[in-house]
Amino acid sequence: MTHLKRLFGSLPPEVSNVIQQVEAGDHSAVPDAQAHAAYSHVAGQLSPEEFQQVAADAYTKLTPEQRSQVADYLRTQAQQHGITVPDVPSAETAAADPGALANATAQIQGQGPNIPQQLFAPGGTFSNPIAKMALLAITAMAAQRLAGPR
Repeated sequence: MTHLKRLFGSLPPEVSNVIQQVEAGDHSAVPDAQAHAAYSHVAGQLSPEEFQQVAADAYTKLTPEQRSQVADYLRTQAQQHGITVPDVPSAETAAADPGALANATAQIQGQGPNIPQQLFAPGGTFSNPIAKMALLAITAMAAQRLAGPR
């Protein structure tokens, strides 16, 4: 509990509220604007290597089926937005290897901090419950990383 108090104390209240809802497993109750703001607040503070590790940790918490759905969604959204992501894994690879999906997500983040927001925007990820869950899981892991060791 001390870790969570330190984490929430170091974040703006609106970000803390999002993280608390994610921790409670209530992803769908997080308003899109808050999810977007929380992600923007924490993801931009990580190095590319830290972001990839956080994404891998988040994807590990998803089921293989959920990872496969995220990979399919990520591929579709990238194509629709004209974003080149050479390493988006197949659904089968993503299901078995969260690191491969994290690598693709990190590539997108590395192309510019607003690119994930293009993919993870209302009508995009937030209209897809699995993709929203993935983005919020990354947000929560990033916040934990920023808060430091437990």
